Amino acid sequence: MRISRWTLALPLFLMTAAVVAKEPSSGERELDRMLAGRTPGQATACLAPGLRSDMQTVSGIGIVYRAGRTSWVNRFRDGCPLLGAFDIVVTVSAGGPLCRGEVARIVDSTTGMFRGTCLYGDFTPYTKGK
Repeated sequence: MRISRWTLALPLFLMTAAVVAKEPSSGERELDRMLAGRTPGQATACLAPGLRSDMQTVSGIGIVYRAGRTSWVNRFRDGCPLLGAFDIVVTVSAGGPLCRGEVARIVDSTTGMFRGTCLYGDFTPYTKGK
């Protein structure tokens, strides 16, 4: 029985491809920088209205809300590839908590044009050390 050199090389190629690390996106690098020195806590499904005043979008990922020493991170479900750093996130709320599964409308801040929607995921608190 004769074994082709390609038969031997294919498993080696597949193992090598699986080991190659994926380069983090600019959004992931930005989020890492924002959360440096903070410890993650238990995720929650909703965020109270009083904790949503200071907000920053993270390209392709979601939103970070800051309240005192805590930053609440919401990674939109399945990411949000259409979300840019300068886009506006519009959420219709009746004044209650903002919860997982609610729809976020993405609007271009320059043109005011609707770009699409993303769904909120869980809210994870990251607390700065004392």
